[in-house]
Amino acid sequence: MTVGTPSSMTCSPDSEIDKIESAALQWLGHSVRYVAAGGGGNNRLYRLTDGSHDYALKYYLPIDEDGRDRLMTECNAIAFLQKYGVQNIPLLINQDRQRRCALFHWVHGTTIASVDMDIAQQMVSFLGQLRSLEAVPEAAHLGMGSDACLAPVATQQQFNRRWQRFEQQATDRALWMFLQDELWPTAQRLFDQAADQLGEQWHQPLLAHWAMLSPSDFGIHNALRCADGQITFLDFEFFGWDDPVKLTSDILWHPAMPLSCDSRDFLQQGIRSLCYNRGDHSFDMRLTALLPIFGVLWCLILLNPFLPSWWQRSGVQQDRTFVLNERLMKARQYLARILENDG
Repeated sequence: MTVGTPSSMTCSPDSEIDKIESAALQWLGHSVRYVAAGGGGNNRLYRLTDGSHDYALKYYLPIDEDGRDRLMTECNAIAFLQKYGVQNIPLLINQDRQRRCALFHWVHGTTIASVDMDIAQQMVSFLGQLRSLEAVPEAAHLGMGSDACLAPVATQQQFNRRWQRFEQQATDRALWMFLQDELWPTAQRLFDQAADQLGEQWHQPLLAHWAMLSPSDFGIHNALRCADGQITFLDFEFFGWDDPVKLTSDILWHPAMPLSCDSRDFLQQGIRSLCYNRGDHSFDMRLTALLPIFGVLWCLILLNPFLPSWWQRSGVQQDRTFVLNERLMKARQYLARILENDG
């Protein structure tokens, strides 16, 4: 596999069409037909075909305000996984840091509506492959996952950062009634409760060999089922080291991850086994203390459309009032679940 270097690429002021054609000629050596194939606030995606093969050309947003370069994070992660034989990922052909795009082989598959036991098993198997590569020397250079929480107290710090964004940007009255009267007091109680439960662990960084390589945004919303029944996992823009408790919590709380009781238990126990095999016997204690806190963080994530900056980056074309009402209702439902399970 050849990965282009920044010094070998040049940025052009050409139109988007010219950029697509230029990338195809540079990396494939011939012209292609292409069509827009989706993408959202994080990227733009084109499907390219030369009559024999299909390719995915992905354009990435500029570097995030937190310094995360999604292009390099994803390309470095996939190149690393390809090198060590991981199969169920998109195959990277090349990348261009100046044009902020990368070319992959197209994944032929169908979207997945829910998580059955077969999918849950494939998800745990994939995480097991990641775990087996953590001792490889190159793995140490992969960086932290997005919003990594390598000490339990980092969940409170992340909550405070997200809260400050709402203080700076959000003005909706109904939103603030919910935030101040319901979410804030619940969050503070959960932080105090978790600090009591974990004791000294609340402030202690996770032991290095307990941290896990995490896709971070991991689930069926970023996966396709291929004709042979195997799942290909997509989107590694947030990949990196993290506490497996955060990975587990994000899987369990993600709104695009409808889980049956059986698949939920299997995923949780599967990740638990990967941790216990590394001697991380505090996984259960951390998960019990932090799972409701990650639920509170997901409430804030759901409410991001109340931030003007979210609309600028997302490219969503839906009616704003509809989106805001839907997200506030969903956040209320999440908080009700938190209170029910923690009550």
